[in-house]
Amino acid sequence: MNSGSAAVVEVQRRGSTTRPSYRDASCHVDWDDMHAAEEGASGPAPLPRRRGRRWWWSIGGAGLSAVGFVCLALFEQYNSSLSELRADLKHFNEVSAEFVKRDSLRRYSEHMKESRQELHESRSTRKDLERELALSKKDRDEMLHEIQRLRERLASVEGRQAAVPVVVPMPVSPTKENPSEAEAFK
Repeated sequence: MNSGSAAVVEVQRRGSTTRPSYRDASCHVDWDDMHAAEEGASGPAPLPRRRGRRWWWSIGGAGLSAVGFVCLALFEQYNSSLSELRADLKHFNEVSAEFVKRDSLRRYSEHMKESRQELHESRSTRKDLERELALSKKDRDEMLHEIQRLRERLASVEGRQAAVPVVVPMPVSPTKENPSEAEAFK
C-alpha cells in the first residue's frame, strides 16, 4: 500500500463478510482483486462464484433487452394503428360532413313534404277521373243501347216500306182550266 497517497478505506458488505475496499482518486482497487493477487503469484485464481454471477447478470441483461425490444415493437405497432384509426376517423368525419348538411337536409325535407302533398292531390284527382270514367262508360253503354234500338226500329220501318209500295202522286203543272190548282202551287 502506498502511504504517500490519500487513500480512503470503505467498508463494503457482501454476503456475511465485511471486506475493506481501497479507493484512490485515480484508481479503484477491489479487495477481491487484492486477495487473489496475494494468494498466488502464478496467476489469477478462478472465481467460479463471481463468474457465475457475471454470467447471470449478462443473461438477465440480454433477456431484459429482448423484452424491452419486444415491448418497444408492440408500442410502435399500437401507436401506428392508433394513428391510422385517427386518420380514418378524420376521413370519415370529412365524408359524412359532406353527405349531410343542414341546408341540404332542410331542402330535402321540404321537397318530401311537397311531394307528399302532390301525391295526395294526384290521388284525389285520380279518384275523380275514375268516377268520370265510370259515368262516361255508363253513358256510352246507354247510347249503344239507344243506337241499337234505333237500328232495330229503322230496320222494321224499312221492312214495312219494302212490303207496301208507296205511291206518291206527281204534281201536275197548273193549267188555265183549273185555277185553284195554280193557287196551290204558289
